[in-house]
Amino acid sequence: RVGLEMMMSRHQQAQRRLESLTEKMRELKEKLDAADADSELSEQLRGEMQELADQMKEAADAIQKLADSPLPFAMDQELAAHLSEMADALSEMSEQTGDMSSQPGLSRQQAAEKMEQQLEALKQEQQEHQSEAMKPLQHLAKVLPLKQDEAAFTQLVQRQRSLADRLQALKNATIAAATPAERARMRELEEEQHRLRTQLTDL
Repeated sequence: RVGLEMMMSRHQQAQRRLESLTEKMRELKEKLDAADADSELSEQLRGEMQELADQMKEAADAIQKLADSPLPFAMDQELAAHLSEMADALSEMSEQTGDMSSQPGLSRQQAAEKMEQQLEALKQEQQEHQSEAMKPLQHLAKVLPLKQDEAAFTQLVQRQRSLADRLQALKNATIAAATPAERARMRELEEEQHRLRTQLTDL
């Protein structure tokens, strides 16, 4: 359960970073759309593009750090590969955006078209992360209580078998002929059987 919570936390962090970058890229795209189509890219917009490139690089480094320290679960080790791919994609987007911000003679329309491509790629990363990581983890969170109940039931079965083995020693004993020690033992086993039945009913 603790491991699942840690896995969820890691991938929620990655999801929040993707959502934040998507929103910032969308805002920049709107500014590019609002400018004169044939005009050269302004210094202010170039600065904002470089800032976005820096934020994507920061997100890529943070996500790669998550990928480099998977938990000792097969599922998380598989998902770590997905995080690493995401980090590589963000790093590449960062380089492309940074190059775009310093490209001489770049028009507003050219920048808007390239930014639209970046935005679509980022949305695709979001969708893949949602389907390949978040949904399986959410499904596991629903299944986990059933797995815990299964483990609890298995323990009860084992304890019941142990009790049955111990009861064999008293198979032919009667209350009238039993010694005080045997009667005390019978009461202990009876109480244990009652507890097991109660726990099974609760489960």
